[in-house]
Amino acid sequence: MKNKRFWAMVSLLAILSIFIFYNSPAYADKLADAIAATPQGAEKGMINPDAAKGFLGIPGAP
Repeated sequence: MKNKRFWAMVSLLAILSIFIFYNSPAYADKLADAIAATPQGAEKGMINPDAAKGFLGIPGAP
């Protein structure tokens, strides 16, 4: 009996997680827009296009 409950719960959680995953909005467009709107330069708060690419391919990111 406990084994059936376990697999029923696992199946339910799997179905719910798939549903949530496919219905979540994509935030990559917002990030790309924010990067494009950030001024370019070598000063603080600016994106230096000549710097080495870091996290998520952002130039100068750690």
